[in-house]
Amino acid sequence: MQEVAYAGQLIEARKLLHTRAAQALQKAFEATDGAGEAAVLLAHHWHQAQDYAHQAAEWDLQAASWLVQRDVNATVARLRSAIAATDKLDPSDAAVRRLAIAARAGIVRSASLVDIPSADVEQAYAQARSMVVAENNPAGLAELLLSNAIYQLNRGSAVDASKLIDEAVSILEETDDTHTLSRFRIPILNVYFTRGQLQRGLDILSLGNDWQQQPINLENFASRALRAIVLAYMGRLPEAQQELKMVLQVTGASAGFMPLW
Repeated sequence: MQEVAYAGQLIEARKLLHTRAAQALQKAFEATDGAGEAAVLLAHHWHQAQDYAHQAAEWDLQAASWLVQRDVNATVARLRSAIAATDKLDPSDAAVRRLAIAARAGIVRSASLVDIPSADVEQAYAQARSMVVAENNPAGLAELLLSNAIYQLNRGSAVDASKLIDEAVSILEETDDTHTLSRFRIPILNVYFTRGQLQRGLDILSLGNDWQQQPINLENFASRALRAIVLAYMGRLPEAQQELKMVLQVTGASAGFMPLW
């Protein structure tokens, strides 16, 4: 009995240490623009604290966002961890549903970058879609449709991908929330490039903002480079040449940086 009690005390002591470490780290980064790599450590501490599933899920998602350009397998691990954490929480809580949906949408998007069993992807999509429909969340549904479009294109089904994008666009136009499209610029261009509907891709990305006329910078140069390729295929060579020239000016000044959008 003494050994059991001692073991229990050790477990509680470890949980307390992890809790205090997470609280101290979180406080240190609250005044900054973001925790960056520390998000991975924060997620670890909150999980080890065991009684803080909500915090663990939140930091899992932040860690996944930081990891996606560095280690996609680690990104998927954090997303799965977030799903497991939210499954322990009250699904009637809107904040919990937001985390649960985001984690599952991340799994669907990640399937285009790393091998994830199709059954897992389809389950994540179905669960997330059920959640966003139940809470009448048009923006969340549109984002999920766009995430699934990326997955469908990776599977070789550009037709299904374009149908999903068209459905998302229709939702976003009705709710006047087309800025969401800017997060999916490269996949959208890829889908309509694959289908041979190049102008359709450009038209979608012009909705809600003047993306094609904005200055090229570190946030958008990858999608603008792809736009230049699309313009070249359309025979608009002077425009394509000018676009690529500006892209090279930006990338030459910031070699090695490549966002995923």
